[in-house]
Amino acid sequence: MSDCWGNGRTMQRASEIRTGGLRRGPEGRSGLCRLRRLRRLSRGGMALVLVMLVVAFVSALAYAMLANNSLQAQVSENLVRSASAECAAESGVSLAMYYLRYPEKAPAGSLNADGYWPGQNAVSFGDGTQAGVAAALVAGTFDTYDVTATGKASATSQLQRVRTVRMQVGSGFNVKQAAVINGGVELENMWKVDGDLATNGTLTIDPGGSVKGTAIARAIVNAGGSSALGKGLILAANQTVYVPAVGDVRDYATYTYNGVTYAAMKLLPGTYHDGPKPPGGGPVTWQYDPGPPPPIGSPPKPVTLDHLTTFVPTPTNPAGVYYADGDVTLNQEVGLSGTLVVRGTFNLRGDKNVLTAQAGFPALLVMQDLNIERKGWSLTVNGLVYLGLGITVDKTDSQKSNLTITGAYVSPAAVPVDPDHNGGLTIKYDPMANITDLLKVQRLDGVRVVSWK
Repeated sequence: MSDCWGNGRTMQRASEIRTGGLRRGPEGRSGLCRLRRLRRLSRGGMALVLVMLVVAFVSALAYAMLANNSLQAQVSENLVRSASAECAAESGVSLAMYYLRYPEKAPAGSLNADGYWPGQNAVSFGDGTQAGVAAALVAGTFDTYDVTATGKASATSQLQRVRTVRMQVGSGFNVKQAAVINGGVELENMWKVDGDLATNGTLTIDPGGSVKGTAIARAIVNAGGSSALGKGLILAANQTVYVPAVGDVRDYATYTYNGVTYAAMKLLPGTYHDGPKPPGGGPVTWQYDPGPPPPIGSPPKPVTLDHLTTFVPTPTNPAGVYYADGDVTLNQEVGLSGTLVVRGTFNLRGDKNVLTAQAGFPALLVMQDLNIERKGWSLTVNGLVYLGLGITVDKTDSQKSNLTITGAYVSPAAVPVDPDHNGGLTIKYDPMANITDLLKVQRLDGVRVVSWK
C-alpha cells in the first residue's frame, strides 16, 4: 500500500518511530500525509516571501544608486554654477575697480553727476555669466567707494553669489598738465598755456589769453572766443584737483643720483658772481662774496645771484642741486644747469636768466613766492616749477617782464598768478616735468582694497 512518502511498511516504521512504537490505523496515516503536504506548502510560501524580499531589496538598492547618481550630477552642476556665479561677481568687482580708476574708459554716458561710474544692473561677460554691479562713494571721503557685485551663472539662473568690497582709488601725482594750480586764474592778454590746465577754482580767459589743451576747472568763463580754449571740463561737486602743499614737497637737501646719495650745495647769504676767466678759455666759475655782516637785530642778508653767475653739476653734486634757507635775488644773465630750491621768496631783478633742470629733477622749487619786478626782466625755466605762494608782482615800475616755462607750473596758492602781472606768461608742457619723486610721501596710484566680503 503506497503512502505520501512511499510503501506501507516504510510508513508503518515511521509511524512507530513517531508514536513511540504504537501502531496507528489508516486514519493516522492519512492525517500524517496531509500534515506533510501542509509543511511542504509552508516551506514554498516562505521561499516566495524571501525571494520577494530579495527582489525588493535589490530594487531599492538600484533605485538608491540611480538617485545617488542623479544627486551627484545635480551637486556637480550646482558646484559649476556656483563657481561661475562667484567668478562673475569677482569680475564685476574688477570691472568697477577699472572704471573707478579710469572713469574716462567707462561707457559713454555711464558716469553719474558726481563724475564716477555708479555701476550697471546687468553686465554680461563672454562666457554667458552676468553680474549686477553697484558702486557708491563713501560719505565724507573723495576717493573711497563701496562696491557690491551680484554674480549669476546665466541670465535665468536663480543661484547668485555676492561680493561686497570697499576700495580706495587714487591716481597718484603725475604732472601731465602744463599748469596744475589750486586757485582760480584769469588768463590775460599774452598769458598762454600750451597744454592742459587743471585748477580747483574758476578759469577766466580774456581776449589774448589761451589754453590750447583741455582745461579742468570748477567753472570756465571764456571771453577769448572758441579758438582760445581747446576743451573745457567742469569738476563735479566731490572732485578736486590734487595740488601738493608746501609740506608735501621734498626740499632736495639730499638726493639720490644713479643709486648714490649726495648732498645739495647750500647757498649762503651774500653775493655769488662770475669769477675770473680761466687761462686758455673754458667755463667761468662763480665766486662767493659774503659782504659785510648785517647790523645786529636786522634780518639776515639774502642770497644774491649776480651778473653772469653760472651754476653747473659737479662731481660731488652731480644733479646740480643748490638751495637757500632764505630769500634769493636773481640778477642779470644767471644760468643754472640743475635745480634751485628757495625756502623764502625768489626775486626776479634782472634779464636773460635761464634755469634748466637735469633729467628726473625739478628746475625751480620756491616755498614762498616768485616776485617779478615790472622792469623789463625775463626768466626762462626748462623743467618743473613749483611756487608755494604763486607769482607776485613788484609794481614800482610799469615795464613788462616775461616768464617762460617749458615743463609745468604747479602751485597750491589761492592766487597762483597776480593779476597785476602785465608782461608775458607762457607755459608749455614738457614731459620732463613729470617728476616721480617730487613728494615726500608718494600718493596712492591705483586701487587699494580696504575690505573684501
